[in-house]
Order: sequence, then structure tokens, then C-alpha cells
Amino acid sequence: MLGHKPLFLKLFLLLVLTGCVSVPQRQETDQFQILGKISVRDTQDHFSSRFSWIQTEIGYQIELWGPLGQGRTRLHGDDKLLTITDSAGKVQVEGPPAEVMRTNLGWELPLEVLPQWMLGRPADGHQVEGRNFDEEGVLVEFYQLGWHVLYDRFSQGEGPARPGRIDAVRGEYRIRLIVSQWQI
Repeated sequence: MLGHKPLFLKLFLLLVLTGCVSVPQRQETDQFQILGKISVRDTQDHFSSRFSWIQTEIGYQIELWGPLGQGRTRLHGDDKLLTITDSAGKVQVEGPPAEVMRTNLGWELPLEVLPQWMLGRPADGHQVEGRNFDEEGVLVEFYQLGWHVLYDRFSQGEGPARPGRIDAVRGEYRIRLIVSQWQI
């Protein structure tokens, strides 16, 4: 019976120590669904539309439409491939996001970083400068990838504050997103 005490003691210590290992906290998700308005302008052109954006772990689906729901266009993809589908469900074009948007829409969005910007934070893996916070400690401004990003009209309620208006400016190019409804 005495020969089993060291084995029993080792098993007991192993169980106690593994019980002390903490479970990792759930990370904030990059998934969301929002409704709002978008405006894109430069020195020569201006585009505005209503939008619905569904962001998942594997990509996005953005629907754009004009007054009375006319001219629905769907942008579907990820950071490597974008597909534009018209209101009849016909695929218009497919390819690299920035190139497809510039060529076919006349404007572009920084889709590789915009989902994290929409959540009120700089995109991971890219240098960030000029972070400014309001009196409550909420990020309201930063610079990333040549863009000056400004946040305003934050949501009130449970969880982190979400911006209701996002302005991203690079030179004469300005993107404004006004969020009317958040679902995370």
C-alpha cells in the first residue's frame, strides 16, 4: 500500500494544477451586421447610397441601393476576391477588391481594414499613429495606412461603444459611413 502513495500524490498534484489553468477569455468578434448610409467623394465625383453589411469570419456581403430600393448591387468577398452582383442576380465582375471597385464602381473602400475600423478600432497588423481618445477613454481618431480615421456618434448601452459615424480621409478622398443599426 505504501508503494502507491508517490503515484497517488503525483496524480493528485497533476489534477490540482490542471484545475488552476485558466480558460482563455473569449476574444471580441469581428463579425457584425449593420445598416446605414455611405458616401464616397473625391474632387471630381460623389457617390452615396444606403447599405447593409454582413461581416463574418470568412468575408463580407455588402448590399448598396438608391432611393426606394432601386439599383441594388451586392459586393461579396474577402480581402483577396470581390464579386459584384447586380439586382437581377447576375455576376458583373470578379477579381481583386480595389481593382474591381475602381474599375466598375468608380470608387473603392479599404476592405482589408474597414471591418475592424467599423468596430471602432485600428486594424491588426498595421502601424497606427495619432491615436486620440475622448474624455471617457473612447478612441475617436487615428492614422493607419495613409488614412485619417475619425469616429463620432457612439452607441450607448451594453458592451463597447460602437461608432455611429466613421470618416476615413486620404488626401482628397473621403469615405463617410453613418450607421443606423448595429447587430453583433
